[in-house]
Amino acid sequence: MKRFAKISGVVFLVIILLVFVYLSFNLEKEEAYTISMIELVGDVHLTPDQYFTYAKLNNKNNYSTLTLPIIKDRIEKHPYILNADVKYDGLNKVTVTIKEKSFDALILNRGNKYLITEKFELLPVLPFTRKIDCPVISNPKIEGGFKTFSLVKNQDDIILASKIITAVKLLDPALYQHLSEIDLRNGGDILFYLSSIDYPVVLGRGEEIRKVVYFNRLWSYLKNKDVNSIMSYIDLRFENYIYLGLAAENEHAEDGTI
Repeated sequence: MKRFAKISGVVFLVIILLVFVYLSFNLEKEEAYTISMIELVGDVHLTPDQYFTYAKLNNKNNYSTLTLPIIKDRIEKHPYILNADVKYDGLNKVTVTIKEKSFDALILNRGNKYLITEKFELLPVLPFTRKIDCPVISNPKIEGGFKTFSLVKNQDDIILASKIITAVKLLDPALYQHLSEIDLRNGGDILFYLSSIDYPVVLGRGEEIRKVVYFNRLWSYLKNKDVNSIMSYIDLRFENYIYLGLAAENEHAEDGTI
């Protein structure tokens, strides 16, 4: 039995070796392909030409030196791209299907613009970037370094603003569509702006998510109402109360207990 087991083991190893030799032989014999055209699909934030220029794929005279792994590597090095699927379609054509990173917010800090992804990666806003349809986080209090291509999970103000944005998105997608800016005021009282009204919502500091929940309830009554035209602010800083500032009277009007 032992001898039989040894022979079986040797035969198995020989078969595995032959399979590897066969595969290697066939890979070496695979027909070489020539690339004369590259098509990119899935682009939103930049055009294919702009992605190709960054990846140095804009000169067709150099296509003869390219391979699929080289194209994939160059495309995926772009800061906006999460991954790329590169396929040879035949007839000398390659199709690159990209998936761009998801941008949670546009950050404005000391005159500089940055994009922050859902994984809290800080990216530069490249020239000709288009369709950045996300809220603005302005004037965050920055602790220590603040460098592009780094993670900003240690920046409390940015994390807080991201939580507020996420809370709004989960509570009411329609309200999220109106969310234009969260002004962190360098550590001061947080202001919350909607594109559909001309006045700020004052969140203050502390229990921000609870206040967003309360505002969402109030907004269901205020949206599309004429009263918005005479208001100067909504103040959520006081426990159990929401105050409405009336521009016409320049005074606080108590809305009631929560």
